[in-house]
Amino acid sequence: MAVDWNAVAHAESAVFIGAGSPPLAVAYYRTATGPLKNGRNSLVAHHAGVTLVQSLGDSGLAGGATLKIVRGITAAGDAATRFDVDIGVMKAGALGRIGLTVHNALAPEFGTTGSPIRLERRIRGGASLSVTDTLKVAADWEFTKAATPRGAWRDAALGIEDALTPKAWLRTGVHWNTARLRRSASAEQAGGTTGAGAAPVVSIGASYALRGSLLADAQASAGSANGDRGWGIGLRFVF
Repeated sequence: MAVDWNAVAHAESAVFIGAGSPPLAVAYYRTATGPLKNGRNSLVAHHAGVTLVQSLGDSGLAGGATLKIVRGITAAGDAATRFDVDIGVMKAGALGRIGLTVHNALAPEFGTTGSPIRLERRIRGGASLSVTDTLKVAADWEFTKAATPRGAWRDAALGIEDALTPKAWLRTGVHWNTARLRRSASAEQAGGTTGAGAAPVVSIGASYALRGSLLADAQASAGSANGDRGWGIGLRFVF
């Protein structure tokens, strides 16, 4: 079971609540994205879903899907309900893990006033390497490019995690935008570029076992003003 809240720059935020066992989980999360208009984000989306996971024998390969209902509300007040699905696959071995996810696979659209707002399909891959029993190194990257208030965005990240004690874990990393920038006519004349650029952001986070299987999580990110600087807190109950 997990409860998590995150706030990032550009007035965006996310809330997550979930509970599950190895084969089945249920979750709700809310995202507020896009530039503010009349004090409201371009799109506030409420996602409620059921996740099913299936391992394939003793191969270390597992696949899963989250079937979800999404209620989207735009800044203009338009509201609609759509069906969507997230898909993931992971291979685990003695040295580490590798995986692939497809988020917002059906790319639902919301809003009828003006141009509709789409939850863009996001495809992401990642891998982690167990350097020692406690130290892990990980990297992940997006294969798709999304339109954001900061310009075109395709994320890549590197990070490490180590267990300082049996009850405390520390992690740090960096992520940046790999999307190629577009030049506007004025920027061409000035010899500059538009968009978020690489916008690197460095993050640090920690987890601590408060009591038994109850863990507290916290993270903070800082760096480029065009990146998703922010902070987050969470509680997990592991069973």
